Amino acid sequence: MARITAEEAHERTGAEAVLLDVREHAEWAAGHAPGAVHAPLSELACGGRLPRAAEDRPVVTICRSGKRSREAAGLLAARGVDVVDVLGGMRAWVEAGLGVVGGSPGANDGSDALTGAGSSPGADGDYGTPTVTDGSPGMSRAHSSANKSSAPGDPSDAAARLA
Repeated sequence: MARITAEEAHERTGAEAVLLDVREHAEWAAGHAPGAVHAPLSELACGGRLPRAAEDRPVVTICRSGKRSREAAGLLAARGVDVVDVLGGMRAWVEAGLGVVGGSPGANDGSDALTGAGSSPGADGDYGTPTVTDGSPGMSRAHSSANKSSAPGDPSDAAARLA
């Protein structure tokens, strides 16, 4: 099954393909890629339908790190969907400086998804939404950004919303 980079996913989605975020509801609420549509893997695995926007179109699946999106891509391919997944998931998306929308403090129950601190993995071993650390021991950028200024649209601002 084909895997593409976050940058390739950004280029493909929109007119050509639909970006399908397969993370759970709280993760989606914590922040997602602009224009993405949501269908949690847990629902797809139980036979859930694709969102209307993704029907009869190529699909690019994305999750936090790439594990669930690969599983979702396999499920969808078995249903006859033209699908690829994003290698590295939302972590790679944020690291590439691509946009993120939505999100509010505490939307992911305070878990530090990059390191897994304060959270436990789901059944698939994935921890949740991405957090970008700023190098300070035990502090994510979301916690330390209150003391920093960032320009609107700055990727660090997007990463902070995902924490």
